[in-house]
Amino acid sequence: MMGEAAVMRPSLSKVIDMVYDAAMTAVRITSSGQLSLPAEIRRRWAVQRLRLVDHGDHVTLEPIADDVVAATFGRFAGDGPSTAELRVSERAEASERQEPSSARLRRVPAGRRSAR
Repeated sequence: MMGEAAVMRPSLSKVIDMVYDAAMTAVRITSSGQLSLPAEIRRRWAVQRLRLVDHGDHVTLEPIADDVVAATFGRFAGDGPSTAELRVSERAEASERQEPSSARLRRVPAGRRSAR
């Protein structure tokens, strides 16, 4: 089932914190800016991409799901307006934004223009 693919996991930064706290593991950054995550963490998360978030005084790594659709399936489910209600609301707002027909300029044929 697709909903099962979106199992919530703790953030990768929390896992790194747990690994760091438990084993005092440090990773080295190469001169080209690469770092290697411990194999245990790579296996646990099984993702190909990470998002690096700079918080100013620290950074966190967050996994990016390989299948974003499956990972977000059902995430926004719940109470909210129906599609029909949204459509009616949007049409009402659009009609309010339109100019009244009397305010629109009419194009007068060249022969009927008055001389001023």
